[in-house]
Amino acid sequence: MQQLRTIALIVLGACTPSKQAPSTTPATGPFGVIAQMQVTQLSVPHGPRELALCPPGLVLVPVGGGIALAGWDGWLSPPDQTPITSIACDANGDLTYLRAGALWRRDHGDAQATKLVELPSGTWHLASTANRGAWIWGRAASGTSVVFRLSPARGVTRALATARPIGAVAEAGIDAAIVAVDRTIVLIDANGAIHPLREMPRAPDGLATLPDGGVVVSDALGLTGIASDGTTSVVAAGLHGPMAISYLSLFVLSTERDAVFRLAP
Repeated sequence: MQQLRTIALIVLGACTPSKQAPSTTPATGPFGVIAQMQVTQLSVPHGPRELALCPPGLVLVPVGGGIALAGWDGWLSPPDQTPITSIACDANGDLTYLRAGALWRRDHGDAQATKLVELPSGTWHLASTANRGAWIWGRAASGTSVVFRLSPARGVTRALATARPIGAVAEAGIDAAIVAVDRTIVLIDANGAIHPLREMPRAPDGLATLPDGGVVVSDALGLTGIASDGTTSVVAAGLHGPMAISYLSLFVLSTERDAVFRLAP
């Protein structure tokens, strides 16, 4: 396998790049059209647990009550006494985020955010969609795991409810998503129907979909690629966590290392 090399991620902005933290390069392998993968690490402080990508290549991490720019000594939104706990971004650069139990949106170019809706009591997370919407998932105060769909036309509607834990959600095209329900990956299609796709050996903690229909699944042992024909391959061993993908670059937030890794061809 070709020797992996460290490459720089250029993030547009007026901030100064932070120093990269030392790490052990994860072992990587082929996945679909991505035969070899290079790894870039970006320093992120304070134990983050989520990430989102926003044009033109910003890696956003809700941390410390604000939204940090991964790899930069700066903030998209500084820490606040009313913390931002989760964030999603669409292709237009419009932000959707969770703050104080409510869903907010700030459109690209606007200085002010608009409150969309109050959410039920619980612990919630966001995943981006392609149409100014978002997927909201987590555990309600009652203990039920729930996935909600936010769409401009219908507002917030419940898409899935289960007694089993939900570990990750990723968009799978307009108005569709894949969901890790315990060890089972299911598809919620545009009509709201739920289709079991695959049983995994371990509960996923991250999901990402590829343009060719493939899926990357993260669990405690690493990243596994599942091609559209169902065949599997090792993407990276010893690296796992929440993921996001852009232009065949896969971004992985390693919560154990407090860092974002970029895997690219």
